[in-house]
Amino acid sequence: MSSIRTIPLKTGLLALVLLAASLLLNSLPAQNAPAPAAAPADAAAPAAGGDTGAAGANGAPAVAPPKATTLADMLYQGGFVMYILAVASVCLVWFTAEGFVILRTVKLAPPALIARIREAFKAGNYQEAWNICKTNRCFLSNVLGNGLERIGRSKDAVEFIVEETALREANDLKTNTTYLSVIGVVSPMIGLTGTVWGMIGAFKTLGDNGISNPALLAAKIGEVLVATMSGLVVAVPAFVFFYILR
Repeated sequence: MSSIRTIPLKTGLLALVLLAASLLLNSLPAQNAPAPAAAPADAAAPAAGGDTGAAGANGAPAVAPPKATTLADMLYQGGFVMYILAVASVCLVWFTAEGFVILRTVKLAPPALIARIREAFKAGNYQEAWNICKTNRCFLSNVLGNGLERIGRSKDAVEFIVEETALREANDLKTNTTYLSVIGVVSPMIGLTGTVWGMIGAFKTLGDNGISNPALLAAKIGEVLVATMSGLVVAVPAFVFFYILR
């Protein structure tokens, strides 16, 4: 169905998806980013004895506020599987947008086309109806056009070709929609793979440093869980939009 799956439409949607992904990676902070710590009171004001340094009365240096974790940082923490999930998320947005654009009544059966074909049928001019179908390609015109080509044959032959054409066209339209189900099934498994791979590194850290530094081990475990969360973030919308568009 070349009139529906046009190259400019796909190029525009792909550019929009890549632009949105670039903006997210470069500007959006993570939701769990810690708030900057307040500056100590003794470092903000000069000391009573005339000391204007940043250190307090006890000579301890001022604590720098923690750096906010961006989405790009989380992608880096998740490991190599995050690149696969990033591609899957782009495909998710692409297939979903394409489905909402293509699987519409005005695209499958334009009202103006239905009116022209109905007028040709009323006049008994089946050749004109066939010409209209061939010059205005869409789901409806492809199905009716193949049926009109069999006029003069048996009723069973016409019904068979109409049903076969409708089934083939429907399968072509929903090919990318089916891929949403694949993304929904595979993404959690990819995220779990990243988690297992990261846990191997976490236990290696535990073996190298022992339990003397539990903060380091907790940080490693928190990083690998990002992969599992990312897999679920991709999978859940994929399943939702699959059941909407199928």
